[in-house]
Amino acid sequence: MMAKNKTQRTVQLLSSIGLLLVTVPFLIKEYIFIPDFFRGFSTGVGLGLMICSLVIQQKYRTAKQSDSAASVNANQQA
Repeated sequence: MMAKNKTQRTVQLLSSIGLLLVTVPFLIKEYIFIPDFFRGFSTGVGLGLMICSLVIQQKYRTAKQSDSAASVNANQQA
């Protein structure tokens, strides 16, 4: 149960930070000058974090499905 909450929290945190890194530079470019390099770098890091969160979420779901399938097989054999 603890791992479930920790994994969900990690996915939410990575997704939120990634989304902020992607959107904030484009929103504040109207008010302050941000070089293209930094905007591109933050967008790339943000997209990378969002992809990492999707990969972690997918691994968690497949592990959860295999655990539930194993418990169903154990119940059928008993």
